Amino acid sequence: MTTRGFSERWRQVKFLLLGLPFGIGVGYGALTTLSPPAARFLLGLVIVGYVAWTTQTSTETSTDRKKTDETLPQQHPTSDLSSTSPRQNMLAVSMGMCSGFLNATFGTGAPPLLIYSREASWDPNHFRPNMQLIFLITNI
Repeated sequence: MTTRGFSERWRQVKFLLLGLPFGIGVGYGALTTLSPPAARFLLGLVIVGYVAWTTQTSTETSTDRKKTDETLPQQHPTSDLSSTSPRQNMLAVSMGMCSGFLNATFGTGAPPLLIYSREASWDPNHFRPNMQLIFLITNI
């Protein structure tokens, strides 16, 4: 990866990484205090919530695709790395916190990261390197 490639990845993931330590701390606390049935219930809520979100966004995407197929050719939206809004930054921090919490508690930190990557419209070519960077830093 070139220096330019790393700086682009860094700009896309830095706000996610800001929330991770806080989520890991809360997740570790939850791991030591939650009863096993409460932990299983929480994990079930996370899984059902993620499946519901995925189903809802898949339905919206297929509906949007049908509309655009009739008018113009569909192009994948690329993320504009230079124009991150405060709303998107707050979403990234909160998803980083959720990911850290889930990673520390259950070892499943990916669902919030997948949700954020979809909402931020990461280019498919940037998705894998971004995830690798996040997981590398998270697991150090």
